[in-house]
Amino acid sequence: MRNFWCLVCLLCFLSVAVKARSSEIVDALLSIASDLGYSQAVAETWKGTDPCHPHWYGVFCIGGRIDAIDLIGENLTGVISPRFAEITSLRVLDLSQNRLTGTIPSKLTRLNLTVLDLSDNQLHGKVPPFKNTVVEFGGNPGIETDGIDVVPWQRGSKTPGTVRGLSIGIIVLSVLLIVGGCLVLYREMR
Repeated sequence: MRNFWCLVCLLCFLSVAVKARSSEIVDALLSIASDLGYSQAVAETWKGTDPCHPHWYGVFCIGGRIDAIDLIGENLTGVISPRFAEITSLRVLDLSQNRLTGTIPSKLTRLNLTVLDLSDNQLHGKVPPFKNTVVEFGGNPGIETDGIDVVPWQRGSKTPGTVRGLSIGIIVLSVLLIVGGCLVLYREMR
């Protein structure tokens, strides 16, 4: 019985911690949306306190944490917010095929991104050094590529669903790993 109450207390503590972190993430997301120039889809759906709720357009989560933000071709006209770096669980960021201006914030290198697609915008300046990240920035004539290996970019070479498909694949794999881990723990506890 004592183990039961310890588990209940732990779950209550985690619930409070998650809600506080969720509020910080929502604040960051709303600031990001403002910097990006609020597309209609974002303005209409980024509401409430849970960005992992399915109604948040372009936000994909795994286990209650944001894994991907996919805002391809949303006519975004602002700048890329450095506040993306506050979403530490973010692995895929696709802001391609918009009209974003400015530079790529160096704070994004703090994230463990696997894919960063900023192609076909109006960005300029140097690309910060990303590690273990597929960075696509073609179609931005003002980007400086000194010392960076550039993969040739061709209009129409990727479909808007490419990153979305990758995100869904990562989500499915993660869910399977979590479920498998829970089953192993359940069997060991019996």
